[in-house]
Amino acid sequence: MHNHYFITLSIADGTEMDTYIDLLIKKGYPGIIFQEALGVNRHICNIVERPCKVG
Repeated sequence: MHNHYFITLSIADGTEMDTYIDLLIKKGYPGIIFQEALGVNRHICNIVERPCKVG
């Protein structure tokens, strides 16, 4: 099982960048945080979710 969501990060140049986070819901397992300069789309989300689904 995993939990995923978007957050917006402030960048040093004053702009903002969307970030996609997918966290495993297992104690001791890391999550994945992913930024894409051209925008996080469904394809990018799918790539991030794959390892979290496998565990």
